[in-house]
Amino acid sequence: MGESKETEQIGFGSDAGILLLINIMAEIRPLLIDERLDFQKGLVLFCADNAIGSRTESFFQKIGAAQCKSIGKSEWNIPNNRIGIHNYNRYDEERKVFEFLQNEMFTPVIVICGILPEFMKRGMNLIVLEQGIYTQGPLMLRTFKDFCDFIRNNPQLLQRQIRLCRSAEFHEQTCKGSLYISLEVAAEVFCIYYRENHDEIQSREMRISLHQAINRGVELAECYAEDLESTDFIKKAVENYIDANAGIQIGKVGEIDGELTKAVQWEEAVLYDDKFYYMPEKILRKACESFRDSVSILSVKKALLDSGFLCCNDAKDGNYTVKKLLTNAYGYSFRPRFLKIRKEFFMSGSSLGLEERGRKCTLAISMENHAG
Repeated sequence: MGESKETEQIGFGSDAGILLLINIMAEIRPLLIDERLDFQKGLVLFCADNAIGSRTESFFQKIGAAQCKSIGKSEWNIPNNRIGIHNYNRYDEERKVFEFLQNEMFTPVIVICGILPEFMKRGMNLIVLEQGIYTQGPLMLRTFKDFCDFIRNNPQLLQRQIRLCRSAEFHEQTCKGSLYISLEVAAEVFCIYYRENHDEIQSREMRISLHQAINRGVELAECYAEDLESTDFIKKAVENYIDANAGIQIGKVGEIDGELTKAVQWEEAVLYDDKFYYMPEKILRKACESFRDSVSILSVKKALLDSGFLCCNDAKDGNYTVKKLLTNAYGYSFRPRFLKIRKEFFMSGSSLGLEERGRKCTLAISMENHAG
C-alpha cells in the first residue's frame, strides 16, 4: 500500500454507511455480476418520514443517480455503474415495480416513505432508514468521488479484491441473503481504498463500523417486515418507563400550568382529555429502547396504527404524529406534536390509566420525601 497521506478518521452513522455502500455496490455491480456476488435485484429504501426520503433522494441525485419518474419504460439510458432512482407513489402498479427492480442494466432503487405496502415486505432487497443523513452528505459525496477515482485507476486491485471475497467468511452467510453479501463485498472494497490514506487500526475500525451498519440494516429490515401480533408489550414498556421516571408529568389538556408547560416543551409530559392521551414520540422511543434490537420504533408505531389505538392524518407520508393546539393557564398558546393514542389502550382490563399511574408515582415520591 502507498504511504499514508492523512490520518483523520472518517465517521459515518449507520444509515450513512449503508447509503455509501449502496452507491459502491452500484459502481462495481458489473464486476459483482461477473463474480456471482450480485444482489440480484434492485433495492427498496423505506424511509421513516418524508424529510428523510427527500434528503435521501437529493443525496443520490448529487452523487449521480438518474431520476426515473415513471417505472413503466422498457428501456433506460442509464450506465451500468449508476443508480436509477424512483420515488414510489400509490398509483405504481405492482407488476411494474417488480419489473423495474429486476433490471440488471443499472441499479434500480425505489424510495418509499410512511407505510410499506404488503407486497414489498417479502422477497425484496429492503433497507430501512430511520435517521437518514443530516450533516454527513458533503463528506459522503467527497469520499465516494475519491473512492471512484481510486478504483478506476486501480482496476486490477479492484478485480482481485472482489474475487477474493468469494472465499471470505461472510460469503458463507448465505442465510442472510445476497444483499448482505454484496454489502459486505462493497465494504471490503471500500476499506482497500480507505487503507491507502489511513493506518491499520483506523482501517480495521472502519471495517468493523461498516459491518455493524450492515448487520443493523439487515436486522432492521427483517423486524420491520414482520407484523407485530400483539401491542401488549408496548403498553407494558410505556407503563414501566413512566413508573420509573418520576420527572415525566401527566396532566389534563385544559389544565396546563407553568411547570407542565415546560415539561410539554421538553417532551417530558403526557397530556390527556376524555378520549385520548397525547404522548411525545420521545417518550415512546425511550420506553421501547429495551427491545429496539428485535423490534424497530417504526414497527411499534405501525402496530399501534394497525390496531386502531393510534390516530393520525398522514401515516402514508410517514407522519404518525398530530399537532395539538394548547393554551396554558396564563393564556400562552402553542402547537406541539404528539402521538394521539386512544385511552382504551392503557385503561383496558385492570390497568390503571396513565393519569392514575402519574398520581401514584407522585404520591410515592412525596411520602419518601416526607419520611426523609
